[in-house]
Amino acid sequence: MKNKNKTPTSKKSTELVKQILITLQLLCEGHYMKIQNYLRQQNKSKTNYNIVELVATLCSEYTVSKDTYEVVEQCFETLTEMI
Repeated sequence: MKNKNKTPTSKKSTELVKQILITLQLLCEGHYMKIQNYLRQQNKSKTNYNIVELVATLCSEYTVSKDTYEVVEQCFETLTEMI
């Protein structure tokens, strides 16, 4: 089930998104600049994804509710470690 903003709202989907965000957060903890820079720009790849921007966009697309609060909170925690 999806809401009008096209963000996942099922319990399983939100839990998966939260776990991915936690993984990204853990990669950046300790201010490891190499991985933080890599998440912004993958220099040796044909396709470049700005993961920091994607997480910020994800956070802005969620409508905060009791079902999505934890994911939105995790978005902010992940972004804090990424920058």
